[in-house]
Amino acid sequence: QLIKTGHVDVMISVGNNFFYTKSLPCSLWFFDKGKPVELQDKVSALGAEPGKAPAAMSQSKEEALGALVMLGFPKAAADKVLQSLDGSLTVEELIKEALKRI
Repeated sequence: QLIKTGHVDVMISVGNNFFYTKSLPCSLWFFDKGKPVELQDKVSALGAEPGKAPAAMSQSKEEALGALVMLGFPKAAADKVLQSLDGSLTVEELIKEALKRI
């Protein structure tokens, strides 16, 4: 019912490995009952190109990122390398390829 009102303003998805020490995947929804009529039924996608939804990280890439961080690699560097890799690879293949490139 909340979605049908058109008041959803922003949705943010927090991935499984967002925090270094805790696994806390969640979604944050922000509502605006004062949205102008012309903006109702439109949701902001933070970090995305206009008209395009933000790219979600695959479960395999999330697991590989967590493993690389646990091995001591900086999260930003590991994430950058993983984003450049094919998303259809297994977790093990992603880690092997990332280790070659970090």
